[in-house]
Amino acid sequence: MEWNLETQGIRAKYLGGDECVGIVMESRVKYGGGVQHRVLLTKPFTFLGTVKEAGTMVLIDHEEVQQVFSAAKAMALAYIEVVDIPVISS
Repeated sequence: MEWNLETQGIRAKYLGGDECVGIVMESRVKYGGGVQHRVLLTKPFTFLGTVKEAGTMVLIDHEEVQQVFSAAKAMALAYIEVVDIPVISS
C-alpha cells in the first residue's frame, strides 16, 4: 500500500478501537519514520463513549488503515447509512 493516501477514502481503526470511515486530507511522515494521516470523517462513530461526528478531523496511523478506496465511495457509504432506503419485498 502506498504511503501517500491524500484524497483517498479509507476505512481504519481509530486508536486500535472502533472503525471509522473518511477522506484523507493529508498524509505525512512522522518523526521517526512512521506515517500518519489527517482524516475528515464522512460518518460518525463512537470512541470511549464520545461521538466523533462526520466532518470531524482525526489522526490515523498508517498501520491502522484497513481499506483504501475512492473519496466518492467514502461519501456514498456515509449517504447510504443516513438515507432511509425502503426495502421492496415480493
